[in-house]
Amino acid sequence: MIKAAIVPSPLLFISLLFLSMAAPASGVSGGGGAGFEIPGMLHADMDELLDKARAGDNDALLSLGVLYAQGMRVKQDLPRAVSYMSRAAEQGSLSAQYTLALLLKDGDTSINNKREAYRWMSEAAQHGHRKAMSMLGFMYEYGDGAPKDKVLAAMWLDLAYRRGGTEKPLMNIRQHMSAEDITRARTLADHMSASIKP
Repeated sequence: MIKAAIVPSPLLFISLLFLSMAAPASGVSGGGGAGFEIPGMLHADMDELLDKARAGDNDALLSLGVLYAQGMRVKQDLPRAVSYMSRAAEQGSLSAQYTLALLLKDGDTSINNKREAYRWMSEAAQHGHRKAMSMLGFMYEYGDGAPKDKVLAAMWLDLAYRRGGTEKPLMNIRQHMSAEDITRARTLADHMSASIKP
């Protein structure tokens, strides 16, 4: 007997992670878990969000992007979500860069763009975003939007660990590396760490 596996879409997975981390009405920046960054203005009045987004407020732009990506309080519109998040990412919002990269990496075919996902994940990671460092490590480890490279994967996972991330992914990848490659990854992480802004 053949059993069919039910595989949820990546966007559904991100939605479930996001909903499990929803910020209280007062708004909490940052958020936890592996899903979208939770903008502090997520629960603000839509008119206020739109006004602030027109003025270029990164938190408002990211909030609108998340709302459109999730179809919360508005009809889901992934291209519009990407547009709002892109504006905040271009203005230097690390949370927007990370969240946009997740959406582009795992979104449906209308927005899926691994090259841009890699670009934004790299940008956020190189500026010290811990979750982006971890995700970039996984992208290198599995060749998902980045060239498969265990040394670079271990470097980024090491950097994430140094910034308070979990050690388990780093230890897991090291089990499949030579001593020489582990040393190379540590050396690269030491050099990169010195150039990353706190």
